Amino acid sequence: MLWKENCLSFISRIRNYFPAQRVILHKAYWNEKFIEGEQIMDFPDTDLIRSHNNLLREYYAFFERAFPGIKVIDMGKKNYLSDKNHRWGLQPFHYEAGYYCDFLDKLFVLSGKA
Repeated sequence: MLWKENCLSFISRIRNYFPAQRVILHKAYWNEKFIEGEQIMDFPDTDLIRSHNNLLREYYAFFERAFPGIKVIDMGKKNYLSDKNHRWGLQPFHYEAGYYCDFLDKLFVLSGKA
């Protein structure tokens, strides 16, 4: 409940500066697998990762309902991997390079820069 109250407060503040059509929600999820060299490996705690992803889905859905008209980049539609050699270390939310390239492509399209 506290998260929802603060989310609504955040949306209210954003609305003071930007119309909905200028706001982009980046939906990113935690990965259950990572790449190490040529091998694809599993993270050890997939239950925790799934739990976080379920929470993220709820948060994203709430944000979209509470802020109609925003644009959305949903990166969960393709199975990206985490990268063991990511510059900030191995985490379920540190992705392979293709993720970032695809995200930027989508961002450029939404922003009219493509």
